[in-house]
Amino acid sequence: MNADVRRFLSGLAPLVVAAAIAAPLLVVLASVIAPAAGTSAHVWSTTGPLYLANTAALALMVAAGALALGVPTAALAAITEFPGRRFLAVALALPLAVPAYIAAYAYGDLAGPFGPIAAVFGAAPDVKSLPGAAFVLTLANYPYVYLAARASFDSRSGALLEAARAQGASPARAVLSVLAPAGRAAIMGGLALALMETVADYGVADYAGVPTLSVGVFRTWRGLGDLVAASQIA
Repeated sequence: MNADVRRFLSGLAPLVVAAAIAAPLLVVLASVIAPAAGTSAHVWSTTGPLYLANTAALALMVAAGALALGVPTAALAAITEFPGRRFLAVALALPLAVPAYIAAYAYGDLAGPFGPIAAVFGAAPDVKSLPGAAFVLTLANYPYVYLAARASFDSRSGALLEAARAQGASPARAVLSVLAPAGRAAIMGGLALALMETVADYGVADYAGVPTLSVGVFRTWRGLGDLVAASQIA
């Protein structure tokens, strides 16, 4: 293979990869200008507002939960020393290894009417609900916030905490007033990833019986048989 062919192939490969990645987005964008058959208008006039409301509520609950879990655990893993800290630092990221819908099925069995939680306490929370879906998606996606915050805290925690402690701040106050604001960009980046996963989720929302935008896209495509309208909703 001569040098010209190698240069051509080396330049072509990135274009092929970029085209493969961009193809789904281009299809969705093309659907915006495609002629509609009235399905989109029907969906938005009936179930569309419910899809939007549930998606927004789910995103808000997951955002609050991911921040409440991800930031304190990142600070715990980054700035404290205790037996098992290294194991805990790795274990806190493990929920990313479990698909969210599998976690939903597992929690559904645990909290079902014949599950161990009901057997011990006599009752169990309902996983098949909006709060239940938010609970599962929070546990599945908070590691995005945790990993981003921990990376930020690891890179700057020493000097900032020493300065805060020198001013008389308690460890908790130093984290809240100094370390967390300094890592705001990283935390928001992790939160954005968690929310993108939440909004795009179909399995957990469908299992929990929560009609979100992702569920609406699937119903429009498979139930109403209109791929263009489903793409427009997406």
